[in-house]
Amino acid sequence: MRVYISSTYEDLIEFRTAAAQLLRQLGHEVIAMEDYVAESSIPLNKVLKDVSSCDALISIAAWRYGYVPETGPMDIPGATPGVTSITEYEYRKALQENKQILPFLLEDRNSWPAPYIDGIGNHVSPEPIRSLREELREQHLVCFFSSPDSLARQVAVSISSVGMRSEVQRQLVDIMGNIDFFTANEYLTDSATMPIVALAEQSIRPPAVMIDLSNPWWSTRLYLLAAVGQEMWDLQRIVVLENQTFAGIVSAVSVRRVLRRIHKEAEKFDVKVLPVVAGADVRQIADNYLLKWNSIIGAQPGDVSAERNIAQNVTVPNLRLWLGEAFVETPITLEDVDALSPIDIMRIMDYPNDFVPVVSRANDSLPPVHLVNKRDLSDRLARNSVAEMLDRLGTG
Repeated sequence: MRVYISSTYEDLIEFRTAAAQLLRQLGHEVIAMEDYVAESSIPLNKVLKDVSSCDALISIAAWRYGYVPETGPMDIPGATPGVTSITEYEYRKALQENKQILPFLLEDRNSWPAPYIDGIGNHVSPEPIRSLREELREQHLVCFFSSPDSLARQVAVSISSVGMRSEVQRQLVDIMGNIDFFTANEYLTDSATMPIVALAEQSIRPPAVMIDLSNPWWSTRLYLLAAVGQEMWDLQRIVVLENQTFAGIVSAVSVRRVLRRIHKEAEKFDVKVLPVVAGADVRQIADNYLLKWNSIIGAQPGDVSAERNIAQNVTVPNLRLWLGEAFVETPITLEDVDALSPIDIMRIMDYPNDFVPVVSRANDSLPPVHLVNKRDLSDRLARNSVAEMLDRLGTG
């Protein structure tokens, strides 16, 4: 990972050095002020370009605000040329570009040399550094340090967490949610195959679909979704919502197996149709599935009465009854899926399912449920761990 270390220089040089050294030992690429010239001559444009090139910004703050350049870019929100220090410019640039920001503040009660405290050891107003520290406290999860060693340890742990969070983000599964055509009370016409065809033709086919029981669902339609989804694009999970709230998750295999026992029509379709239906293309195969299904259940064009007579309503109590423990109703609930803690990641890894439903409390979280592919996540984390070890040994 490429990491930028941001702080004032003279007062924190030992702390910066300790953090940078440990990060490099762990195999990370570190960009720091030490790579530039004297503090009063730092090229601001170069600094901001380097912030842009990094994956994460380590913001270390004691009690100095730092050098304020007379000129600077005007297009960084919250930064004003002639007023904003280089250190704050770095922070504002990282904010602007949605970089991972990891703030570390010197403990308030920690003793500190007076020459390095604005308002005491110099004629600089203490308000800018106090304001910046307060913003970091309010807007981010802040760690506090008292020594170079304590800072280095916390930085190493935090960067490792960023790496794990990034892997979790990579393993978020796309969930198909626009499948209302399968709900009850509508005759299944060939237009119903369009979303199925779209899924089957994707280069990366979503392994999960989402249904909301605020729309009426029939057991026959749920079976058909699971069976055709498995055959045409390897559907693996069905996420169930009630009024946009997570209700449960179940494998397509379980749905297909259970509903075959409930409906003889589903058993017939599964045994006699799914293995043999052919077509020139995906659309034709999907249309053939639909034609055969309507024939088996005795549906007449525009008339759903035949299917209504054999179908049962899909409700959460019925799903519990039909599926038992295969219907998993407990998700991982997080404050924000974009700000995972190490404990959150451990909860995901301990979840008893390869696909982990994650519900975020963040009000703007869309979709209402995320899925994490735990198997792929475990593999990626293991590979990253080995790669970092090889880097440290110099054999990568």
